[in-house]
Amino acid sequence: MKNLTTDTLIPAAWLLPRGRRSSRFIIVAAALCRVVSGGSEAAVGTVNTAAMANVPDAALSLVEALAYFNGSLGRALSPEEALLVTGPLGVGDRIHFAIPGAGPHLLPVPPGGLRVRRGGLTIDGYTQPGASACTRPADEPNDAVLRVVLDGRTGNHTGQPEDGEGRILVINAPDVTIRGLSVLSVHTTAEGGENYGIGWGAEGARGRISGCWIGVHPDAATVAGGEVGVSAFETDGGHLVGTDADGIDDAAERNVIAGFNVQTMVEDATECVIAGNFLGVMPDGRRTIPQEVEDLVTEGDAVGGGNLDGLVVGSPAVGALRPAAMNIIGGQKDEVVQFYYGANRRVVIRGNRCGLGTDGRTPLPSGRFYNPSAADVLITDNVLAHHSRPLINLRGRVVHRRNIMTGNADLFTGEDLSLLAAETGDPRPAPHVDPLLAGAGRLRATLPLPADPSLTPLIVEVSWSPLAETPSQSRLHLLTFADNGLLDADPALGAVDAALSAAGLPSMGPGVLLVTATAVASDGSGSTSVFSEPVAFNLPSPILEIARVGGDVRVSWSGTGWELESSTDPAGGAWEAVSGSSPLLVPPTAARRFFRLRLR
Repeated sequence: MKNLTTDTLIPAAWLLPRGRRSSRFIIVAAALCRVVSGGSEAAVGTVNTAAMANVPDAALSLVEALAYFNGSLGRALSPEEALLVTGPLGVGDRIHFAIPGAGPHLLPVPPGGLRVRRGGLTIDGYTQPGASACTRPADEPNDAVLRVVLDGRTGNHTGQPEDGEGRILVINAPDVTIRGLSVLSVHTTAEGGENYGIGWGAEGARGRISGCWIGVHPDAATVAGGEVGVSAFETDGGHLVGTDADGIDDAAERNVIAGFNVQTMVEDATECVIAGNFLGVMPDGRRTIPQEVEDLVTEGDAVGGGNLDGLVVGSPAVGALRPAAMNIIGGQKDEVVQFYYGANRRVVIRGNRCGLGTDGRTPLPSGRFYNPSAADVLITDNVLAHHSRPLINLRGRVVHRRNIMTGNADLFTGEDLSLLAAETGDPRPAPHVDPLLAGAGRLRATLPLPADPSLTPLIVEVSWSPLAETPSQSRLHLLTFADNGLLDADPALGAVDAALSAAGLPSMGPGVLLVTATAVASDGSGSTSVFSEPVAFNLPSPILEIARVGGDVRVSWSGTGWELESSTDPAGGAWEAVSGSSPLLVPPTAARRFFRLRLR
């Protein structure tokens, strides 16, 4: 066995206090491990039995390992158990697994469930022989191999002292990491109460749950959920469910959470992140939970909670989208995201795929996408598909930008009781979008002006959909612009006038331009106007004719506002503008083998 001492060079990034990357430099031999770095030491306990007893014998159970690290074992370790716990207690203590047999190994949850009270502890199921973390990105199936299962299907994990509800694993300490576990539950306890999976409670802070299947068996087929999969109630916050999308082991950090009334629930907490997970979606990424399990689900939310500040679902609001942070969500009976109470400030829902599988085609239907109490929320850069109810219930401030929408029942519902409504004297001060100006290729929108001009600007969204789609869909986002911004030619407050050419419209065949408008309060009141009804502008279908005339090619087309372009390769080559008006004679060259029309 090799010890890593202070003489060993270790990158500083490996020494995070949360144990985020410490598994990179742990060396295990005969279930013994010691890590020494920078003068700090950590203990490692190796669980080698699926039994959950606390008796002095030759095996170390998970119950005993947790009690040892929590300081509540109540006895000395037996000589054999002492060999399975190496190193003094310190920063970054760990629980590993070496249970004999191929597994998966079912560890029955004891009455009262399990608790972590040791700060900085990591429970790592991927140390079990035969287990391996997911290697595939967020838009592909989860190929993790799990061999350690916390099996709560007996429903006997009841009697938590704070509320009497059943919880499989409660974390009452900061900087705790749980990874590589399957967690199975049941909807009702033996006494008829509600069962929860993994949750943070009092004194929990900056925790991480990554690389776990919660509610899903390692066979990738059996589903055993309960009331809530992952929860955080009245904690110090800073928790991460899934990946931090930092480019290091992102795939290994993805969770699968399915089969619960609420997959993730956060209440009275700040700065939490839910990213890179399958929520309500099976590990193959193309199925929701089986019908017999869905019949047990009475609610069905992917993210629930209240009184939140700084919750991020997917990518952060600032900076480029992080593909690894995308949650794939489906099969939610009720709302995908629902907040029950409280102010709910600085909520970001960005870069997720809801309603479509990993292939981008398989429908994974849900009810409504977003239903808040009063909230300040940014919903942007998501794919929102196959919702059977109106997507968004407007309450408080809702900033809805650059979302791709298809196959949904409708866009918005609910009345806005915002300061904007009070200032205009109109309870529903919806902006108005004028019809497309004939032959001008421009659009105009206006907003009923409030007495206080700080309640603008007006924001206009332009997107495209094929003719077969209803006006409440948006297949491709093209343009977002603001009142008195660079693209607005109208200097008046509350009115915009922009050229459609600014959207860079691609040549995509017949379709409709969908235009919606809204205004967001800028006075700190946290108010949003009602969105305008989507206005559909039919894109004309020009006729493009190409013929050989002598040694030249004659290109002619009908309609106004179109620009001719040519390319060597229509699939992946660059398109270049061809100057001139119809009809146009051009010499045949390799650079002008293909032609198309683009709306100016």
